[in-house]
Amino acid sequence: MKVFSGILILAAVLALFVAGCVQSSVSGTQGQPAGVNSGAQPLQQAANNAQPSQGRIVFSMADTAVKMGEISKINVTVDSVQMHSTSKGWVSVLSAARSYDLLELKASGSQSLLADANVEGGDYDEVKVHISQVWVTDGEGEHEAKLPSGEMRIRGNFTVRGNAVSACKFDFAADRSLHRTGNGRYILAPVVHVTQQADSSVQVDSNNNVAVSGGSVAVDTEVGMNEKGDVGAGLAIAPEANVVINGDAITVASTIGGSGNASQPENPGVSEGKKIRVGSG
Repeated sequence: MKVFSGILILAAVLALFVAGCVQSSVSGTQGQPAGVNSGAQPLQQAANNAQPSQGRIVFSMADTAVKMGEISKINVTVDSVQMHSTSKGWVSVLSAARSYDLLELKASGSQSLLADANVEGGDYDEVKVHISQVWVTDGEGEHEAKLPSGEMRIRGNFTVRGNAVSACKFDFAADRSLHRTGNGRYILAPVVHVTQQADSSVQVDSNNNVAVSGGSVAVDTEVGMNEKGDVGAGLAIAPEANVVINGDAITVASTIGGSGNASQPENPGVSEGKKIRVGSG
């Protein structure tokens, strides 16, 4: 009788041990923190971790410069990208710095991944892109370009649907964005064509190249930045403008061949009318 009781106790212990192993195996797979996708590439995390109420949005960078003369590189560093939800406020989709050579993007004709994230489905009325640094390479070496503002606030009707994919492309026009002062300093006032394709198919390869197909165009607009840092449709610094850096401020001193009614430069060391056109040559 004692032997039989001992066998029953041993069987019960074994059953509890097996159940514990099974439970441990299940929780080891399902209990991972958000954003962890074991065995998958990092670029696929957004797609694999989406909740039913969320939609995936992929941001990319491209460039459509026509002529850049002696300019061989324009390296732009983007620190963060945020979207403003009409119901939940600001949502971060990129918080780690990424750098891009705009002219390399132009030469390759590719779109390069900027951010890939899951966000709550709904309406978003603004995208905020923070640019921390710009370096320009020409025949004389590398130069840090000044930005009228490091923050581009792009307003529009960006809609993200739950369980669907959207693609948003920032297509820079580097030849219309970059300006050179009379004393050889550079200013980058971005001119960007922004498009969003809703309900699309997006593929990101191992080199972070983005391919988008299908879907419908939800946003199609061009925005620019003026010398004050204001961003909006129709805003930009004219290609022929004579721009001047006065301390932390950027002013348009005059236009080449213009009426000459613009304000004169406060810095006497910068000669008026000697701006070198970036897109020449």
